[in-house]
Amino acid sequence: MHYLGQMSEIPIITTQTQTEAVCDILRKKIQSGELSNDGKIPAVRKLEEMVGYPRNTVWRALLQLKEERFVTTTPTGRYLVHPRFRHNHEGYKALKLAFVGNGNMALANPFLQRVYSCLETNKDGFNIEIDLLLGTENKKLCAADLTPYKAVILAASWSFPFFKPLQKKNKLVTSLAAPLSYHLPSGVRIDNFHGGEVAGMAFCESEPKKIVLLGESQYYPDNWHEIFELRALGFRRAWLQHGNPSSVITEYPLPEDLLPRMREIEKIVAAQEEPTGYFALSDPTAIMLLSALHDRGLRIPQDARVIGFDDSPEAAEADPPLASLCPDPQTMAERLILQLRTMEAEPGYNKVTYVKPRLIERASLG
Repeated sequence: MHYLGQMSEIPIITTQTQTEAVCDILRKKIQSGELSNDGKIPAVRKLEEMVGYPRNTVWRALLQLKEERFVTTTPTGRYLVHPRFRHNHEGYKALKLAFVGNGNMALANPFLQRVYSCLETNKDGFNIEIDLLLGTENKKLCAADLTPYKAVILAASWSFPFFKPLQKKNKLVTSLAAPLSYHLPSGVRIDNFHGGEVAGMAFCESEPKKIVLLGESQYYPDNWHEIFELRALGFRRAWLQHGNPSSVITEYPLPEDLLPRMREIEKIVAAQEEPTGYFALSDPTAIMLLSALHDRGLRIPQDARVIGFDDSPEAAEADPPLASLCPDPQTMAERLILQLRTMEAEPGYNKVTYVKPRLIERASLG
């Protein structure tokens, strides 16, 4: 007999958690390639023995995995591994992929470089052949440059007029970190609004007297650009939801040029009179801010707490090491390949996927 005081210690296994447990087992086996070589899913009776759950639970899990595009069915109702995971299946040879960066000599954004590096490092596991191509919208890559490639990833600022013709040429096309205003039909983006929320919640715990949001903007001195606007909105939402007043938040769009930006940061720091939380909307601005705080004799994190964005290599080397937000580049790379493999299996498939940034906590946050 169990008394009421003991009931909370007894795990309750519901049908839902059983189904999710079977889904987790099968997802791992599919993604690892254990069930991907010939594309056939074992009979439900064998799956029941394999996973150790009842047959009805296995059926429910297969239906869920079909919705998630981990499995598909034949006209006779047989379950198969979705083609996007059948890397060794006949007809699914290595995907020849062009990673198209917007620049002249190198990828301008270090984060995009890290995503590309993840694709390059894991090309055997992703079953891809990948090349980095560089160009600009004003000096477009010739169509002949992309002829050898079946798939294309457009990194950063490539607009719809450049995107659409590639689709018409039967290329598998997706985008990475494209602005919302470009309205591209498929791609993997950073959830900048959520990133702002995470920063806001981090400062709610430390309760600074003042909050300063600052970052470079092409629309200086009036407005943020789109990405920073989303981060600022997310920050405000989290801050207000925790019952904090909006009156303590000040926003400072900064010049893009380095010297004028540094001068503006020095003015902002000189005006600090009480403990302040700074959310710098990029790591370069955050590192400039750390320098200005040091020069002013302010202690970090006692007098000022600082969070950046992008988790650049310089963030960990800053003095003190800079807390920063960043999505996992490996996850971004995996989502890109997942999209392209799904397009390959399902012509006409388009989807925009958002990846949430995580906070890398370091000494600047306390």
